[in-house]
Amino acid sequence: MIVTTNKTKSRGRPKGLASNAFTLPEVLVSILITTIMVTSLYAGITQVYKMAHQTRDVARATQVMVDTMEILRLYTWEELNTPGFVPTNYTVQLDADYKGKGTNNTRMAVATIQITNVTFSTGYNTNMKEVTITVDWTNSTLHQSRSMKSYVARNGIQSYIYED
Repeated sequence: MIVTTNKTKSRGRPKGLASNAFTLPEVLVSILITTIMVTSLYAGITQVYKMAHQTRDVARATQVMVDTMEILRLYTWEELNTPGFVPTNYTVQLDADYKGKGTNNTRMAVATIQITNVTFSTGYNTNMKEVTITVDWTNSTLHQSRSMKSYVARNGIQSYIYED
């Protein structure tokens, strides 16, 4: 009987058990690639979180502006033109406390209401007002602002609600 030993080398490694293992440079390259992939994944998740947070703030600011505009549309013409009747600014909470847990870092926004005469020249420009609502807030360190503009007429929707 002839016994042969497997001592021939393949790619610089002896055949047998040692040929199934990875070399140190191969392990280091795979660790480097895994580290880059995990870091990229973490950066992507962080960006998605920031974008969702900013989108939620913009949606809340739009909700505040629409609510305020709907309230202003129901004021009578006399109330709208009475100085001091419509507040010029007020503070609103941006992140609602849905779970009943009080937080000390509640973020606030300032809503500003401007009622001015219309700038276009027509026969009915004395019967209209231009309403601009602006909401300002700070998102982390970045100042954010959104505004909405509309017109209110003397014979608008409030005339149908408050008929005499």
